[in-house]
Amino acid sequence: LDKSDIKARNNFIASLQETAVTLFLIDGVTLLNAMDELDKDPIHRGMVDPKDKLDARNQITILENIIHSSIGNNHIPPMMLVITKSDVFVSETEYNNAIILIKQLLSELFCKGNQIFIGITKVSLGKNLGKGDDDSIIGNLEISTANNIHLPMLFAIYAYLDSLYDQADTATRKTYDSIMKNIRVEFGDKVQFYSNGVEAYAV
Repeated sequence: LDKSDIKARNNFIASLQETAVTLFLIDGVTLLNAMDELDKDPIHRGMVDPKDKLDARNQITILENIIHSSIGNNHIPPMMLVITKSDVFVSETEYNNAIILIKQLLSELFCKGNQIFIGITKVSLGKNLGKGDDDSIIGNLEISTANNIHLPMLFAIYAYLDSLYDQADTATRKTYDSIMKNIRVEFGDKVQFYSNGVEAYAV
């Protein structure tokens, strides 16, 4: 890292003290490239050389390095890991294997007793999306709540209200309770939650 990179990282770590929530986007293609071949669907095997696989893993572990520098000494706000372009995964098994890899690469986030609250969800803007020769969008664009695109924003709102809850008066807390209850319904089974490194079934 050069001086500007170190300064940017330190500024980001310092900003966590004032942040109610952090969203970390992991590109589905990058995640797929980072996976071991046998963990992929057969249609995706043999497409990535070892160097590209290592590069993909390094892109993901950037967050691990930041959290390692912060944990124990600083406040780590609730965090959502958002798997973008999730339509690249052709089966639930392949996606679940990708989540297992994330837990390995970002092990600091899933250590027991780490006092970090994590949500994981996948989002997509459609199927087989790409860019045409004239910068047009190719594929099937489908901007829909069915593809979970609203969940990262709802998670951010939920975490923000939760950060204000203890300082709020009774009437305001009732309002927060109502909003947060409705958001929990929206999460349903579309978000996996972990608290202190252990899977959490309620938020």
